[in-house]
Amino acid sequence: MASFLEDGLPNDRDLKIARDRYADLLASQNSKERDWQALFTEHPYVLSLGLPLKLSPRDIHPCARPGVSEADFHIYPDDETQGNTSYGVIELKRPDSRIVTVPRKDVILLSRDAQTAAQQAAKDADHVRAKLLHRPDHSLIIGNQIHLFVIMGLSVAWRRELELEFVHRQLETQLPAGLQIIPYDVLYKRFSRSVPPDTHLLVPAIPVTEADLQLDPKVVPPESVTVPVEISRFALNGDHALKIAAKLGAEIRSGRTHDMAIFRDQGKEIARFGIRRGRKDLGHDFIPRQLHMTARQAQTFVSCQLSKDEYLRILNDKDLLR
Repeated sequence: MASFLEDGLPNDRDLKIARDRYADLLASQNSKERDWQALFTEHPYVLSLGLPLKLSPRDIHPCARPGVSEADFHIYPDDETQGNTSYGVIELKRPDSRIVTVPRKDVILLSRDAQTAAQQAAKDADHVRAKLLHRPDHSLIIGNQIHLFVIMGLSVAWRRELELEFVHRQLETQLPAGLQIIPYDVLYKRFSRSVPPDTHLLVPAIPVTEADLQLDPKVVPPESVTVPVEISRFALNGDHALKIAAKLGAEIRSGRTHDMAIFRDQGKEIARFGIRRGRKDLGHDFIPRQLHMTARQAQTFVSCQLSKDEYLRILNDKDLLR
């Protein structure tokens, strides 16, 4: 489970782990609703930071009990004294779900999946209102609004349609008041803005001394010498990805357009990364981040300069094996 700080906010490590898991699910092409429920339940700050509301992770409450018709998450303040008074409902569908259909020219409709999700969110809004009415301080707060969110689909699948003004007008008449449909890739981009960027330190490839450079300190002062630094042009491709998976003994799961390599240590899943199909030269530069290593370490892992045991020590130093 993620390690929350005392104020309920995640630390940088939590944010990066959540971002990497999110990216893996987006790349898998065959993720299920339960996969996303698990991600957002374990890392609720993905929603609190990604949704267009000011929220605390503690305001996100998982639902979706087996056999019960209810939305996936409810939003209500864990502590109203902290200033958060937002209430709402979050319903999930899969990233490959269609959001709209176009039965004929100039006519656009919500898909059946989108209609069902919107209806479930509106239904659960009544339960959230009931929670609001039972709060002792409700009568002192004016203007509480129930926010409805449906997370489904990908923006690339319907961006062209939404560039047309008449499409917005048609869809607005089909949506319940206060409901927003947010594609998974849009939520990912919003959340990723809160994740600190990865930093990489360049170090000399080989220690260099004055003797190595054959310098005469009387002629060329050592402080005026620029020590050569190795900047790698190495780019991971599909063959490298397969080699890494084999070296790790990772399980390979096939998807429609990607394979997923899952690395476990002593039965515990440690990391996973996507392997693109198609041309051999397709880039896989996302793998180092998903394996919690630097680009340089990935290069040495492929070339067998870095062993699996040494890689495990790297993960252990980052507290990722506990």
